[in-house]
Amino acid sequence: RNIAPTQAANILYRHGEIILTQRQAALQELMAFLDRLEGSLQVSASTIPGEYLLPQLLVDFHFQFPRVDVNLSISDSTKVCHQVSCGEADLGFVGARLDVLGVEYRPFASDQLVLVVPNDAKWQSIEQISMEDLLQEPFLARESGSGTRLSLERQIGFSLNQFNVKTVLGSTNAIKEGLKAGLGISVLSHLAVQTEFANGLLKTVHIEDGKSLRRDFFVVTHTSRTLSPIAES
Repeated sequence: RNIAPTQAANILYRHGEIILTQRQAALQELMAFLDRLEGSLQVSASTIPGEYLLPQLLVDFHFQFPRVDVNLSISDSTKVCHQVSCGEADLGFVGARLDVLGVEYRPFASDQLVLVVPNDAKWQSIEQISMEDLLQEPFLARESGSGTRLSLERQIGFSLNQFNVKTVLGSTNAIKEGLKAGLGISVLSHLAVQTEFANGLLKTVHIEDGKSLRRDFFVVTHTSRTLSPIAES
């Protein structure tokens, strides 16, 4: 009732993957030599770079290399790094360095983390809050693999488990909708809330005695795999 590959099949499969990868690399290198770069590029990105930084970069890339098809998948930083490490993605873009074997990081952009609250009657006149009071407020958090969450925890020096976490949500957009609905407050990348700030739906509150929470974004590549000409481009 079950089908399983034999040991010989596992050997053939492993070598077959190598052959197909080498074939694709050879074709791409020839196309690059002929100045006709074409093929596909698999990119994996976490939420903030994937939704707020890469779209414009991909527009520019497609204009320069119209024969290249880019497939972009979006998940959290942990999954992105594992996809690069196991060869499922050619390039990754994340918002935090993780201890994942087989990958290396290069910074490519930066942003600020800001405390975001609903622009309602409770918060309209509040411009700053103490850390002690912040820990008591209902907090909307990203999941444990999120680069936003990891960056925040590293910079404040303790886990979000010490916050009054009411809800854990799997995307930045979900958190923004929760903020608008008055479910609580959160810390988000400034890139993600510019539209809501401009429209007056959300606002930022300064944390007393809190340092500026800077975050960096990184390109993730495999340490031992040579990038294809498309990925290099």
